[in-house]
Amino acid sequence: LAEAVPSAAYRCNLAALQCTSLTGGIKAAVGPTAHALMIAADEKRRRFYLSDNANHRLILLDFDGNVLDVTAPRRVIYPNELAVEESGGLVVVDTNHHRLVRISVERDRFGPDLWEMRTDSGGVYRPGRIWPMDLARAPGSGWWVLNARDGMKEADVLLFSSDGKALKRIDLGE
Repeated sequence: LAEAVPSAAYRCNLAALQCTSLTGGIKAAVGPTAHALMIAADEKRRRFYLSDNANHRLILLDFDGNVLDVTAPRRVIYPNELAVEESGGLVVVDTNHHRLVRISVERDRFGPDLWEMRTDSGGVYRPGRIWPMDLARAPGSGWWVLNARDGMKEADVLLFSSDGKALKRIDLGE
């Protein structure tokens, strides 16, 4: 679980009704300005990924909360939702770059961008609704993306194929 304000992260075992704080290790390594908005767990590799929205970066941690890597400043701008892929890649909603981006993760380091899906092109988005804020895996390996207006309001849902082609839009109204 992640809390945005104050920045905190927890690993929870729901069966045991027990949570362990990871916040101390995160704050010690990245300082008091970390603003963790979203967290994703890679159980297979025993790694956590955090989107530090306020500082425009991603943070890679081990399961004990030790920081292993941090992306370069502004590689992502206002990162939001994260999704771990089976192959070890990380899909990131990179809000102010108007895209989803798949970043490789190799040997506890963020690697290069492997692909991107633009949320402000492809003919299916509504003008002004260019700010991606959330994603979910679609059946058949595509992606559902919530695309909003300025202020993260009045969103539509867009469907993308796994290769980044915009397929359709579902209007959610005003």
